[in-house]
Amino acid sequence: MLLRWKTEVEAISRAIGAKHTSTDSDRLSQFWNILPFVFFFTLLVVFHNQLALAAHWDTGWIRHVIWRNPAQHMPETCCAVDGENSNLISWSWHFVPLFSLFSVASYLWPFGEILWTASFFALPYALIVQFMLAFARICGRNRINKSSFVSIALALIVIGFSLGTFRSIQFPHYEIYYLSFSLMLLYFLIQKRIVMVFLATFLCFSVKEDSLIYLMILYVAFFLSKSNIKRVFTNSLLLCIPALIYLLAMEFLEFADPPNPDFPDQSSLQSQYLGTPPLKHINFGFLLDRIYENLKWNFELYLFVIVLTIAAARRSRSLATRFLLCLSPHVLVAWIGFAETKGIWVSYHQVPIWTSVLLFLLVLEIRYAFFASKAMLVIILIFSLLSYYSFSVPYVAKGLISTGKATSIYAEVDEVIRSALVGSDVLDSNFFFYDPSLVSVNSWLRDNSQFPKNGCLVHLQNSVAPQKLQQSLKIEVKSQVPIGRNFQRTCFE
Repeated sequence: MLLRWKTEVEAISRAIGAKHTSTDSDRLSQFWNILPFVFFFTLLVVFHNQLALAAHWDTGWIRHVIWRNPAQHMPETCCAVDGENSNLISWSWHFVPLFSLFSVASYLWPFGEILWTASFFALPYALIVQFMLAFARICGRNRINKSSFVSIALALIVIGFSLGTFRSIQFPHYEIYYLSFSLMLLYFLIQKRIVMVFLATFLCFSVKEDSLIYLMILYVAFFLSKSNIKRVFTNSLLLCIPALIYLLAMEFLEFADPPNPDFPDQSSLQSQYLGTPPLKHINFGFLLDRIYENLKWNFELYLFVIVLTIAAARRSRSLATRFLLCLSPHVLVAWIGFAETKGIWVSYHQVPIWTSVLLFLLVLEIRYAFFASKAMLVIILIFSLLSYYSFSVPYVAKGLISTGKATSIYAEVDEVIRSALVGSDVLDSNFFFYDPSLVSVNSWLRDNSQFPKNGCLVHLQNSVAPQKLQQSLKIEVKSQVPIGRNFQRTCFE
């Protein structure tokens, strides 16, 4: 099926031009090979520190399943809503063989579980930089001089690391791997390395059950006018059938644990996208509010898409039309989806549509030397830089300067957890990340309404959880006692 990409791939390959000879630019580009490692180690420090300061409970679940746990077993005190063990817990949420791959690889990692988790989150960003540099080399082959590679590389890294990529840093999650592996897929398609194309396709699918549906959308959009319609239809089915089978299985099979613990009586499709009954939630008011929220949270992305479409239409109206076609399903699902986070593309939820936009931009640059227009390049870079004005900037900055505090937290957290469990205190939500094998799903603050009367909360000293409890439950603080250097026990009345 993947050989059907041949038409577009050959057009891209022709745009690359004659074989590139060895020049000073080659030697300079070798120096830039260090950049992915710089990004990796920088974000390794950021995630190591920030996960200590403020970790979402999702990261605790991910930490457990990627550390020497290829069967994805959960301990009896961990994760399941009913507190019981289940072999299917991770598979009932998402079909993610990526976790098993990393669990197997973790047996070779000598630096401990926390650093392995931080590495898991840092690696995809380093891969993005790596492939941006690879595309810069391709794009610079027709412009053989010392500055061409440098300028193109800087532009592609800024653009590739903006919008959905940079936003996802403040909520580290595994779905950013979809962008990394999609860039890998496009690169090996251009290089006509078919075995690596199949590997990249598998890796895309390994990220999440709907990743092949995203690839199918891209396939249809870019090849509908290039190939026989029957072939396009057949190949599209081949791409989306595994994902559809899994999603249908989620609808009709019962697992030991619910797909979404917040909605235990609903399937993933119902709780995230369709609602119950399906699509009953859709009305004019809902659509108006959802479109407003979507535009408010993603105005840079929409402006970016508009500018890109207009500029692309001047070179190829067909390509620009197909670009909008491949984006439309993402936008439609965001506007009608039941879950608010899916609808407004916060944090990592923007990654799928940003992947499509970025791949399209790379195709434009490779085929038409898109960045040869300095005005267009400046406009795109401005939109990209605007996206850095977000919560991710303080997240990265604070992560870089909090090494001592993070180390101190990790050193004393196990004793704090054991003491709180003995005293029947409620643990703040980030404790589930600190040690998901010790902290049961029923022992940490996940739902304010479940907080016990006259209860006590154990939390980091800078946590806002006590203030949130006061506001939501209309209760007063009775006492606050420091625990160690970093934690605090707050009791209410």
